[in-house]
Amino acid sequence: MFDDCYEGPPVAGQGVLTSLSGQPRGLVTERVVRAGQTFDLSVFGRVGDEVRLFWTADTGFRFNPFLRGAWLLDGAASTTFEPAGTIGASGSLVVPRAQGALPAGLLGVRMYVQPVLLDVTGRRTLGNPVALLALDGAL
Repeated sequence: MFDDCYEGPPVAGQGVLTSLSGQPRGLVTERVVRAGQTFDLSVFGRVGDEVRLFWTADTGFRFNPFLRGAWLLDGAASTTFEPAGTIGASGSLVVPRAQGALPAGLLGVRMYVQPVLLDVTGRRTLGNPVALLALDGAL
C-alpha cells in the first residue's frame, strides 16, 4: 500500500522519523451521507483484529507510539467509542450504519471517525481517520 514512500527532506524544522512496522490498518467509507441513509464503514487489517471506532466532531494531533500511529481526533469528552467487531478471513470488516436525523435547525453536521485495532497479542494499532459530512435528508 505504501511501497512507494521514502524518507525525504524535512518539511518544517528538524524532527525524528519513526518507522512503524507491521501491516497497515485503515478505514474506507462514504464522505457525505444524508439523514435516513444507510452506509458502510469498511475497516481493513489482520485476521482476528478487534475493531473499535472512535467518533468526534473535532480533530487533533498526537503521535502515540503505544498505538503505533497518530491520534487525529480531539481527545475531548465529546469523543464516543463503539466496539465494531472482528476482522474476518477476508482481511476486512464491514460495519453498516444508519445516519439518524440531525438536530433541529441544522442542515449538516461534520463528524470524524478513526479506528483502533487490537490484534490477537493485545497490540493496538491506529487506522486512518475519515471525515464525514451528514446532511439533512431534504438536501
